[in-house]
Amino acid sequence: MTLTSGQQSAAEIQRDIDEDRRRIEERIDVIQDRISPGQLIDEVLGYVKNSGGGEYAAKLGVAVKTIQFHSL
Repeated sequence: MTLTSGQQSAAEIQRDIDEDRRRIEERIDVIQDRISPGQLIDEVLGYVKNSGGGEYAAKLGVAVKTIQFHSL
């Protein structure tokens, strides 16, 4: 309910503040989801698989395992 002088009531101001806060929190959640470690790993793995780097990564993994096995 707006007062006759064109000013908002305290309850209306509080509702506006609460709505702004809710929208900001939603945006922060979206941003956090986009930059989560899991998302970054998924993007890197997708890039490696699609760019031919998968074979390199597989060979590197085998080499590391071989070195670890021989050093025992």
